[in-house]
Amino acid sequence: MDIHYFIPDPADISYISDNYSSTPIIVDSVSETTIPLSGWSGVNLDWIDTIQPSGSYSISKTHEITSSTKISIPPGTTEKGLLLYSNIHIPKNNPEIEFRFTGVVSQNDALLLVMKKTIPPNDFYLYAVKPGSYNGLFHISIPELSNINCAIILGAYHTYPGGKEWTLSDFQMKGEEESIKIYSINPYEGIIGEKTSISLNGSGFESGQKITFLQDGHEPVITEIILTQSSQNASANIPIPSEIEPGRYRVQINQGNQIFDTQTTFEIKEPEPMIIENITPKIIVNNKKVANISIIGQNFHNDSIIILKHPNYGEISPLHYEIISSSIMYAIFPVRDIPTGEWDLMIRNINTDTIKNSGTISIISPGTPIIREISPNSGENTDNNVTLSIKADDLVGNGEIFLSRTGYQPIYATNLKITSSGTITCKMPIVGEPVGSWNLTVKNPNGNQDTLINGFTIFGDRVQPYIHDYDWNLQTEAFGNISRPGGLDITNNGKIAITDLEKPRVFIFQPDGEMILKKELKESGSHIQSYPADIAISNSGYMYIIDKWGSKVLKYTQNGDYLTSWGSQGENPGEFKYPSGICVNTNEEIFVSDTNNHRIQKFDSNGTLLDIWGTKGTYYGLFQFPTGIASNNTDAIYVIDSGNHRVQLFSSEGRIIGAWGDSGNENGNFIAPIGIAIDSLGSVFISDMYKYQVQKFDFSGEFDTKWGVKGEGPGEFFFPGDIGVNNTGYVYTLDTLGGRVSVFEPTNA
Repeated sequence: MDIHYFIPDPADISYISDNYSSTPIIVDSVSETTIPLSGWSGVNLDWIDTIQPSGSYSISKTHEITSSTKISIPPGTTEKGLLLYSNIHIPKNNPEIEFRFTGVVSQNDALLLVMKKTIPPNDFYLYAVKPGSYNGLFHISIPELSNINCAIILGAYHTYPGGKEWTLSDFQMKGEEESIKIYSINPYEGIIGEKTSISLNGSGFESGQKITFLQDGHEPVITEIILTQSSQNASANIPIPSEIEPGRYRVQINQGNQIFDTQTTFEIKEPEPMIIENITPKIIVNNKKVANISIIGQNFHNDSIIILKHPNYGEISPLHYEIISSSIMYAIFPVRDIPTGEWDLMIRNINTDTIKNSGTISIISPGTPIIREISPNSGENTDNNVTLSIKADDLVGNGEIFLSRTGYQPIYATNLKITSSGTITCKMPIVGEPVGSWNLTVKNPNGNQDTLINGFTIFGDRVQPYIHDYDWNLQTEAFGNISRPGGLDITNNGKIAITDLEKPRVFIFQPDGEMILKKELKESGSHIQSYPADIAISNSGYMYIIDKWGSKVLKYTQNGDYLTSWGSQGENPGEFKYPSGICVNTNEEIFVSDTNNHRIQKFDSNGTLLDIWGTKGTYYGLFQFPTGIASNNTDAIYVIDSGNHRVQLFSSEGRIIGAWGDSGNENGNFIAPIGIAIDSLGSVFISDMYKYQVQKFDFSGEFDTKWGVKGEGPGEFFFPGDIGVNNTGYVYTLDTLGGRVSVFEPTNA
């Protein structure tokens, strides 16, 4: 603690020079506050003359005054003091203390105010009245104490016994507080029982303020500390209790003992009911041990319960189930030898509310289809879809219909629908497929199938835009024995960088597959125990790697030498919660998909936070578990919003430009999008791990083409992950569980 000396304005308040040392003195805080002085002894708070110990100024009592309090100081008063305010707030703008004083102050007198901060470092500020005759108001400007709390002590040394008494009255603290305003809250609503991260834009935000939600006639229901980024921007994490009533709540900001009504409201809503949109498969054959069921919908809760129920056979519980996100869940059910028929899939939420989708799961016994007729039996490869009608015995819906040909990827039909007994229709996507005769296969869910050799002919001139060229088997020694590749990026000169999820390592390859770097990732000289989920390489050659489990970003040289890192697990600005995507633009600005915080964070190349946008939600500009992220050559930012099954496009400042995609198997829609890359022409490539394919779009999201099916053969995917495109248009796709890179050549290259 320090004592500060001031020469305030106006001139009738002066710097104390006669009775005080001019050097600031360190003050120790014990049971009472003691200030060593060279002309004073202790202060008696009740103004009774006593013998005081020399050389100290002590405060041991409190006495709060009001504006009507009058203090009289008789002649002969020596070294006396009174605590006027034990804890008074000093206004932020134009602060001053005013009081009325009548009396004559001689050269040997002292009339002063001691102001002591009530929060660390508890500095002291001393002011004194100059010698002279007074009868009027004093105004002491105290800008150095703006917007803090102080104790104020009045001290007196009235030495002239024949003089008149001093009188002081009408004490007032004056000034103006800065009004706290909120211009916008994003989002402006929250759900009962969930935690909502809000962003505030306004004025007057400061550290230590609290945000409160309340309704008229009720006690405040939520009070949380806001996190300030500046006086205009702040954020808060709002846990909305399950017992709260829905409705519109007023928003107040609390600063100390002051309350500011912001004239803003926040809507608290009941949870949306769970909705089932799609279940796959809808038909299960009971000759298998288990069945994997994927469920797409809305508003799934982490503690939902999934069961199969039949009115005659009771309930079946899953062997395992998992809620992937609020819109995706899957379950593994035992199905061998269970009774055939229509089973209801039921999901119960936390309030035991039951969603029933009657007849969505059909349990059947094995059967073998026999193809009788197909119409039409040919199609032109300039048509996006050809509608086929197939007649066959023992048809079962939700099976597979596909075209196959030696040396080419199978072509799988979509929109299978049984229109009548023994007849099924479908759409066959043959655009760009090679001309010639193809075998047509009808496959039931139990695996039984029938194939019509050369049953369908493709004719026309259009060629397939991308064909499988070759694979890299990353699990071999030549490729570093990478068992589970994680992130992939391609430099301007065509070198391919890949991270290893099993071990914290990074590899760099020439376009022909020659390994030129194998480096164990370290941080400050020690091996990191991490999950390097993604990598981005800047134009200057620096490597930026996401440590998903460590919730941080690591920066390395192009040779893999550690430079710096930033971030930790949390929800505050600059912290992450399981980030999974990273990219760098032409300005060496870093963008991170902060997946479980449902936002994007922007940094400079040294880790200084520049911007944050997004929170959890379904509106444009909001996210549910963002994953892949990429920047094009104009620095636009593309983000895979995986939980909302879409891609969102932003400016580098976070302004929403566009979005496309929805949940589904149709062209342009997604099931579980994960990897994203952009070529030099602005085309966007998206890998989808549960559609087992890559889709290509133009810069605005218009669907162009797709390729890939589930499998482990050439051009097939077991679990497609990250993706990259080099300057010649070759597409490199990681097969994460397959342990390989599949390379696809553009036919116009």
